Amino acid sequence: MSSSKNYKSRTDPRPPVICPYCGAVDASISNPNVSRGAREVLADCPNCGETVHAVGTTDEDEESPLATVHEYEDEEAWAVDLYVERELPAGSAHEDRGTDIDREIRGPDGEVDHFLEYKSRTCSVNAYADTMFRDRKLAEARALHDEYGVPVRFLIRFLDCWAVHEFRPDREYEIRGMYRSDRGQYEDHALVPVEDFRVLGWGDHLRGV
Repeated sequence: MSSSKNYKSRTDPRPPVICPYCGAVDASISNPNVSRGAREVLADCPNCGETVHAVGTTDEDEESPLATVHEYEDEEAWAVDLYVERELPAGSAHEDRGTDIDREIRGPDGEVDHFLEYKSRTCSVNAYADTMFRDRKLAEARALHDEYGVPVRFLIRFLDCWAVHEFRPDREYEIRGMYRSDRGQYEDHALVPVEDFRVLGWGDHLRGV
């Protein structure tokens, strides 16, 4: 994928969708790139039979998952605790780094296993062809990979699934400039196609579609 400071309109067919329940990628269904707040039923997944939806970003208020998990004050710490508990060997742990890639993940032996950035999205995984991250986060991901030689991952809590993208140091990510009205400026974001995510095998604490 080529790099550009401007968003490159897709001239090829729209990318496939990924099932938020089983993670199967289906190229027979086109990603719709729905409008903000729009809802669309796409199809039943041919692998697991669940109905796949596309729900655009919404401004509707969401009850924080922390409302039922009282020992946490920070959503990121709660989410990464879930990830470590569900995805990693017993005895693994995480530590807040306070930088663009927030979490250092350590294995049971205490060694750095990988780094992790957590984000929450108010859309479904198939709402848009790509998910965006600030370009500076990918710059730090590259620096961490070069220094430590371990993976750097992005954990996303969509409306309908938890998913992970693993940074690929050999890849040239496409960059799109996006205007942030809350900050009054354009900011560059890296685009990750939806099919490049891995859907995690647990679906609790989701808002749903």
